[in-house]
Amino acid sequence: MLSTKNEQKQDVEQDTQELLQNDNMEPIKYFHKTKEWGWLSSFHPGLFYFKDRRYRTVEHAFHAQKSDDAEYQGPFSIDSPVYIGDSALAAKHRGSKKNFERSTFVLRPDWEEVRVQIMKECVEAFYKAHPELEEKLVKTLPAPLQLTGYK
Repeated sequence: MLSTKNEQKQDVEQDTQELLQNDNMEPIKYFHKTKEWGWLSSFHPGLFYFKDRRYRTVEHAFHAQKSDDAEYQGPFSIDSPVYIGDSALAAKHRGSKKNFERSTFVLRPDWEEVRVQIMKECVEAFYKAHPELEEKLVKTLPAPLQLTGYK
């Protein structure tokens, strides 16, 4: 059975609460604008490849996967002649539900089922391309990570 977006969010929140109770650890709260932990954000810049395209941020790569249309995906890639620019917020807006409703592009039909896995794959590709950040990430264990900004 497929879970809804709210159910997935509740599961993540429950998992976070269980980690905090079990380990008595304070979460690391991060947001792209925070000095100490901003590098954890999907908005953090760093070139990497995902599915044969080069991206500036995880946010760019993630939103590019929302449609199978190459014309939609292109502007998210830094190598595209119609690149939307380095701003992760611009990538987030271009990939928004509102933008899809205004455009002729079609959201892939399985998006709700695959979006979490795609985000995991984008994050993995980013950290593999930036081993110094991957090392910092490993050092955050066992503390849970909690995004405090845009969702």
